[in-house]
Amino acid sequence: MLRAGGQVLAIRLVAILLQFGFVWYISTYLGDSVYGDFVIYLMITQFVGTMANLGLDVLIVKKIGAISPIDNSYNTKLVRKMSIVGVSLSIILTFLLVTILHSLIPGYLPALPMWTYLVGASFYGLMRLFVEYYRSIRWITLSTFLAYVIAPTIAIIILWLIKVPEGAFYALVVTWIIAMSFVLLSALLVKWFYPWSKLDTTQKTQSTKALIFLSFPFLMTLFLVFLNGWVDKMVLRFYIESDVLGQYFVAYRLAAMVFLPLMAFNTLLAPRISEAYQSQQSSSQLRAIIWDVLRWAMLFASIGFLLFVLLGKYLLGIFSEQHVLMYPVLLILSIGQLVNVAAGPVGVVMKMTKLQNLYAKVMGVSVLVNFTLNIILIPSFGVYGAAIASAVGLICINVGAWWLCKQRLGLSTGMIE
Repeated sequence: MLRAGGQVLAIRLVAILLQFGFVWYISTYLGDSVYGDFVIYLMITQFVGTMANLGLDVLIVKKIGAISPIDNSYNTKLVRKMSIVGVSLSIILTFLLVTILHSLIPGYLPALPMWTYLVGASFYGLMRLFVEYYRSIRWITLSTFLAYVIAPTIAIIILWLIKVPEGAFYALVVTWIIAMSFVLLSALLVKWFYPWSKLDTTQKTQSTKALIFLSFPFLMTLFLVFLNGWVDKMVLRFYIESDVLGQYFVAYRLAAMVFLPLMAFNTLLAPRISEAYQSQQSSSQLRAIIWDVLRWAMLFASIGFLLFVLLGKYLLGIFSEQHVLMYPVLLILSIGQLVNVAAGPVGVVMKMTKLQNLYAKVMGVSVLVNFTLNIILIPSFGVYGAAIASAVGLICINVGAWWLCKQRLGLSTGMIE
């Protein structure tokens, strides 16, 4: 698993470089304000695309991860149904959300045609569905490549070829939609070369209604995870200009690299833990599976944090001199991510065992703490208040979830036994 995790980590590192190359191109040639507006566009479309899958994409990982990788057709029909349902819900939810926000909070959303929001949300939801499906049947490298490499690569190429002028936000969004379409095309090509019809389709699945009922805790968790990760940007939108929001988001994305090693291994751990739990392996056996990767993840995370302490200003300066002002933000957020790694794969463990409902409650408390702190701190401290609130919210999730795993499963997911 370590070797496969290393491959996933390598792909993720390449993807991070591509993503930051994409951000650098936008900031340098299109302007920080364009990127700040693009962050809000991503927030809306990713929220709708995630919710429109109803949590079934995560349930697929749990269900298929618990059976033999050879018998990987368990939810074939469901995946097809989800594609239709997800797109339909994306269109309806996006239209309602964008219309309401334009009416209640004029100027909050970037001025774009409605179709860009509708297509963006639909494409993101489909991308997520394909990625999770391939992840569940243990095509981890392919899943990671689809999720993180293709879109930024295509976007950079298109932006460079057509020489998008400064401030051309609409052209950037259209470029991003085209890039997402290439991800979907790649996923469909895999299906064409290795079609689902070749797989065993004799195994009966639960009804769609029953699966939606089972997926509800995952839907609530995804909703809360999304809010917890975006609430600082949501509140900041009311108090700062788009260019500063873009600079903050660059620091936020950089800090997430501290968590990158464990994130890569989590991709592998989810189906592995589901299989181990369903086969009733002991907590010590589960601990051995987790510890096998956690020690390496913590080592790399510590090195990453130290690099940000020493070289953070230089890394931010690659984007612009204004980005260097986000150095304290980078350090605060990185501390939260370091605690995130130290607590181990708590979210994966709770979602892949019987604690998914409890994890949703932990997320709910964290979102409440995060939102309250953002409302209190941002008016006085701006981006620094947002960073503190985000870090505290992240620590609340992980410490609380780690303690609950100890109490309910007798399993320590983190560095401390």
